[in-house]
Amino acid sequence: MRASRFFLDELLATPVKPLFVTPTMCYTQNRGIGFPASPNAPSIDDLRDSLTWPETKGIEEISPELMLYQNQRDRALLSLMEEALDMGKVIQGHSAGMTDEKITNAPGSPPESCTTTRSSTPRRPAVKPSSASGS
Repeated sequence: MRASRFFLDELLATPVKPLFVTPTMCYTQNRGIGFPASPNAPSIDDLRDSLTWPETKGIEEISPELMLYQNQRDRALLSLMEEALDMGKVIQGHSAGMTDEKITNAPGSPPESCTTTRSSTPRRPAVKPSSASGS
């Protein structure tokens, strides 16, 4: 988290307006696919602290396995997500790699879902803005 804070402070010293999200992937790393976390990974308390930084807009995406699969579910992450929502912050995510079949077969998942590769909602045609007629 020290590196995140350092780079955020460096950006804030420039004209750049960063949109910082709490880096949950640093905490989760590849646990969703069976690898242990690094010994230098931030703790959930580190993430909770970064959520309170004034520049923080929300939470980075979380591996869907750590939310959807009961045997891998990380309740501390779910609690962090609730805290973010209570603070009016966003939760970024798109369930990369989760097909409709995986999502609908996960315990507690909705019967229909939308992934980044396909949407169940048809696209609306683009509407051209009308030009001012002057009348």
